[in-house]
Amino acid sequence: MNKEGREELAALSFTEKVRLLEKLRDRTLALMAAGKELAEKKKQMKLDWAKCDLVEIDPLRANGPPVVKGTRLLVEEIIARYEYGLSVAEISKQFEIEVETVKDILTYAERHYALTRSV
Repeated sequence: MNKEGREELAALSFTEKVRLLEKLRDRTLALMAAGKELAEKKKQMKLDWAKCDLVEIDPLRANGPPVVKGTRLLVEEIIARYEYGLSVAEISKQFEIEVETVKDILTYAERHYALTRSV
């Protein structure tokens, strides 16, 4: 918090501070509930990557989770970074794979309702 913010907070009455804390608590609880709901939804919707040509599932690669074909790069890593807020270009650069590959994998996940934001 910057100096101005601290001064504004100091100027609030006790009652105003309590109301502010109650609002923050309510927002925090709402975000936590939304996060739990999203986690439960993802758990219920195990994505079937068998129909995606860019992905392979091989028990000898990374112990069997879906990976980008010909690599050991977990598809979940691409999705997690995208959900975190990285762009397609940033993910492509970070993992040294084609932009189109990242887009296609994310589009497949989006079509199967496994993304919280659209590609």
